Amino acid sequence: PGKISNAGSSSCANCAAGTYEINTRKACSNCQDGKYSSAGKSSCSNCPAGKYQNSNRQGCSTCPAGQYSNEKSTTCTNCPAGKYISDTGTPARHAGINECDDCASGKYSNAGSSDCSNCADGKISSAGASSCLLCEAGKYSSSHSAWVTCSNCEAGKYENGLRTGCNACANGKYSGAGTVNGGCSNCPGGTYINTNDWNKQQSVDDCQDCDAGKSSSGNGATSCAQCGTGQYSTKGGACTSCQPGKYSSSPGKADGCTNCNEGKYQSS
Repeated sequence: PGKISNAGSSSCANCAAGTYEINTRKACSNCQDGKYSSAGKSSCSNCPAGKYQNSNRQGCSTCPAGQYSNEKSTTCTNCPAGKYISDTGTPARHAGINECDDCASGKYSNAGSSDCSNCADGKISSAGASSCLLCEAGKYSSSHSAWVTCSNCEAGKYENGLRTGCNACANGKYSGAGTVNGGCSNCPGGTYINTNDWNKQQSVDDCQDCDAGKSSSGNGATSCAQCGTGQYSTKGGACTSCQPGKYSSSPGKADGCTNCNEGKYQSS
């Protein structure tokens, strides 16, 4: 078996590697797809799982990283997206789709990958992911959380618009946890914040009352201005015009206006 001879030959010759003798002793035939042989064989052997048939049908090669094969394969198949095989030389590690490992949480892969890539900052993934998901507005992710969870921006900060981190609210503003880009709130009229410390800008209660005789506009004030002549204010209140029959002759009047003296009246 595995040899042939032509008419008039005095000896038999081995069938070449990649072929086999087909029981006629007269001809050799190429191994079938997914099979191989060495010289002088009467049959071909299946390429085992994890390998694929060489083009000359004389042997089988181990699948490259990121790919697998079943028994009797002519080519290797890519691991699906979200999975990988890093091994480059062990056939058993390429023997079927079950050898493709899931990417860990915080990572992803394309089809046929030998490794998984970290999600970009601002995104996360669960195990076996083929892509990463953008964090919700007001939340962020980074290497600090291994791209597994999105975290709320802390009170006193706002999400930077890229979901990659948080910035402190500007003076005169405050925020609660999970505030979106541009979402810091102005301190209301009659109050202000001038701190440059986000730990002291976490709620409206951190807005400081203006002193009596002063007020602010409510547009994120960092300081208070004196009420004008003919006005007054209480602590934390707005500047208010004096009531009929009362006056204030200088700016910054606190708590109330003075009654006009007997025999005098308030000019308009």
